[in-house]
Amino acid sequence: MDRRERRRRKREQIKIEERLVKKSAAISAEKKGNQSLIEKIRSKGSLAWKLVAGVMAVLGWFVLFHPHVSLEPDRPLNLGDPFSTLFRIKNESKLFAIRNLTSTCHTIDVITSHNVGISGIARPLLRTIPLMEPQSSSTIDCPPMIGGLGAGAGNVLKAEIVIEVSYTQNWWPPQQKEQFPFIGVRDSQNGVSWSHRTLSELQ
Repeated sequence: MDRRERRRRKREQIKIEERLVKKSAAISAEKKGNQSLIEKIRSKGSLAWKLVAGVMAVLGWFVLFHPHVSLEPDRPLNLGDPFSTLFRIKNESKLFAIRNLTSTCHTIDVITSHNVGISGIARPLLRTIPLMEPQSSSTIDCPPMIGGLGAGAGNVLKAEIVIEVSYTQNWWPPQQKEQFPFIGVRDSQNGVSWSHRTLSELQ
């Protein structure tokens, strides 16, 4: 083999080696790019899970600490007078007591069988419930503005009220106010008992 042929083969070998180096570098760059993409996806996924966990923690904190009471009517003592009903109020918190609970009964509309009508009157409850432990309950009422309901003033045919309660909770500084709208519904015993409604349904 002469010298010229050796030089030609050497040049070809160098070119082959250069192509292999470039190809190896391209493969390495592609792998790094894929790894970087995977890391970005993992990073975004981790951030999304952290955001979800943060939202769930806030919701859990709100449910745990936010004060709330429920209000349910018992049967009326006088079937013709739904205002003879006692309402059972319950502190729904499992951890915290509430204090200084007061209530006001707003009479939106009342019509009796003797055409006696009442509307737009608010009557506060004179009694204050000083303390309600977690999950404990008590009773409040909504006294009528006139006497004789279910008797001389006639049986109540239609009634709409809103009971507003106010109270405080140690771990929730602002005073809380909740409203409970009710409408008098005639039942199978021809009496009128209270049923939950929304404020928009009373307007």
